Amino acid sequence: AIPHLGLFISLVGSLGAGVLALVIPTMMHFMLFKDSMSAPAKMRAYVIMAFGILGSAAGTFVSIKDIVNAMT
Repeated sequence: AIPHLGLFISLVGSLGAGVLALVIPTMMHFMLFKDSMSAPAKMRAYVIMAFGILGSAAGTFVSIKDIVNAMT
């Protein structure tokens, strides 16, 4: 048995979920259509990417904090 498997899965999920769901698709769309996008559409893309990055960072921080608390 692996101790604290749920905490490790939480860490992997927090690292990957926000990036896979929000950042990568938005970045790909932005890179493909940036020449034809309006300024508000570009701003919306930046906000979505920032939200994904911040969410992933916050989830990663909490997951690492939980792992450290479980190990001590």
